[in-house]
Amino acid sequence: STFKNPNNKKAWKLIKESDCDKMKIGQVKISEKHCNFFINEGNATSSEIERLVEKVRNGVLNKTGTSLELEIKIIGENI
Repeated sequence: STFKNPNNKKAWKLIKESDCDKMKIGQVKISEKHCNFFINEGNATSSEIERLVEKVRNGVLNKTGTSLELEIKIIGENI
């Protein structure tokens, strides 16, 4: 999973309810099977992945008022 489940809520459900479940940036998209998973379609860059993470996080916050926290850990630094 990309995001932790916030208090008594499911991250995947918040993503779906916020209409973020079909988002895509470059070669990375939200999984059609489970919208808390991100799929690299072949040549996604780390920048594309991080941008989609932020786009989903912002979409959920704007629609539901809930801030999603990453379950994954991003390492390295921006180039």
